[in-house]
Amino acid sequence: MTEQPGKPDPEDPNGPGGAQGEEPETEDFGFLAGGHSEDSSVSFEFGGVEHDPEVGKRAFDASIPALNAALLDYAHALEERQGRISDALRRPELAPELFAASRGVHVALAELLEAHQVYTGEGLPEVPADRSLPDEATAPEEWAALLAANESTEDADDTHWPRPTELGATVVLDRVIHQTPAEFVRLDTAQVFGNGVLLMVDYVNMRGAREDGLIWFRRSNEQHGNVEISLRLGNAATGAPQRCAPHRADGNVGPHCYTLNHQFWIHPAPEAEVLTGTLTVHDAIAADGRAEPLEVRFRLETSVLREAISRIRTFGPREPGT
Repeated sequence: MTEQPGKPDPEDPNGPGGAQGEEPETEDFGFLAGGHSEDSSVSFEFGGVEHDPEVGKRAFDASIPALNAALLDYAHALEERQGRISDALRRPELAPELFAASRGVHVALAELLEAHQVYTGEGLPEVPADRSLPDEATAPEEWAALLAANESTEDADDTHWPRPTELGATVVLDRVIHQTPAEFVRLDTAQVFGNGVLLMVDYVNMRGAREDGLIWFRRSNEQHGNVEISLRLGNAATGAPQRCAPHRADGNVGPHCYTLNHQFWIHPAPEAEVLTGTLTVHDAIAADGRAEPLEVRFRLETSVLREAISRIRTFGPREPGT
């Protein structure tokens, strides 16, 4: 029997269809490789496959706990440095275990991105840019409707922050209510509005006498960002609480001190002749390692605040004095 060109002989043991022939090539859909327990990684090799939802989903699902485990390993490596991180991150030879854990995070993240590509056929989408929309209505009718809507809600909201139709009158207090070589607290200014008072408080944490530049950099940059101040106020005569709430806070690190400027909104304008207050500073670690909350009590006469009401400048739709 003659063989026809192009058709393999099924009886030929050396042919592609025989017992000794090569197996037909199949697509490589990837395989699962179990990672070492130390780096907690699970990897897929896709062999050039660009899109396969079934294989990609399995890989993507496996890459999520692998990335989580790698992040936990890295967090543990950071914790073992016990705050000695800055130099280690700049010099790999000082902390090889830290960089090994970091490398595990990069590998796990790369595997997650590759699995996403195979799963969806697309790369991980980036956060879309904000649409460029006009901030204000352009048509006069639209502008009038927007203004009316704002004015209808203004009265309901104007006890929670300064009125937008007033320039408050500033009263300089400049009272240091707590001072040690390590820190001090000052009542800075009070800005009086028709519907409340904006009280500004300064907290300053001093650099220790024995802290060199590196120690101070670590303490001020790694710890002072957590400092918070809370305020409680009450009527000194009756004991009734005076409502107040945090309004804004700004921190600044300098070569000799850390300064936190905190604003509290007291609403409505205080009726008490004298207010008693307690300022509490939280999470401020001193140079000696002290981390207990600092409580400072003070008294504030409100007559100077009431006198400043006559200096408030009112504009807009409100009538002066209302």
